[in-house]
Amino acid sequence: MIVLDRGTHFSIIYQRAHGMLAAKIAEKLEPALRPPAKYWLETLVAIADHDDGRREWNDDFHLNEHHFPKDFTEYQFDYEQVTRVVNTAECKSSWVCLMVSMHLVELYSDLEEAAELIDDELKRQKNLREQLHLPKDDAEAYYRIVKWCDELSLRICKEQFPDNFPGEFLEKLPRGKSSYLGKKADLVVYPWVFEKEKVCFEYEFRNIPKREYKNDSDLRQELNKAKINTSPVEFKRGDATRLFNVEHQPF
Repeated sequence: MIVLDRGTHFSIIYQRAHGMLAAKIAEKLEPALRPPAKYWLETLVAIADHDDGRREWNDDFHLNEHHFPKDFTEYQFDYEQVTRVVNTAECKSSWVCLMVSMHLVELYSDLEEAAELIDDELKRQKNLREQLHLPKDDAEAYYRIVKWCDELSLRICKEQFPDNFPGEFLEKLPRGKSSYLGKKADLVVYPWVFEKEKVCFEYEFRNIPKREYKNDSDLRQELNKAKINTSPVEFKRGDATRLFNVEHQPF
């Protein structure tokens, strides 16, 4: 979960809602940024489902030491959960599995306790690239789209919008080009990577009382009865330079 402390209550965004928002972002990108057409749908699936595999709601796993809802940043590395994510992806397609595996390596490569996982996933990626006849550099370029959409979705959900232009570093685009998230008259990403001059996204969240929760069941009951709200966010090109200024050429 993504948990925002509002003072009197918590705003809760499920990880899968964050993943769905990331897929909505990807769907509006310039066509030239997309992988080959036969893998585009599978890329969207990988983006939407990259964080599946969370534990069931039992005991107090989703609560922190204060018995407040636990934000995703408070979780420790969970080998079983991570392997569930990649094993679920493997059942969908080799392409989905490759993108999700690369995402897990990106997230956990600096953790000593994840060394075995990283080694296994790098071997898996090599086998998948051979199966897909995909050069390593191309796989990395396509994966940057997954990571870019994931990062922008997180910034939106956590309401981390710098109030300047071109703003703060967001994430690397394919082939190493840097991108930024900022604000002038409107929210903008720089360079502009979307197909249209203006894009709008919505994501769902739930507000629940700020109180101590007895266990996961107590928290889940509160979430189940909470009203489902939607929050829109709009980006406009404004003065942002397009990533593709002449003819749209694949990266």
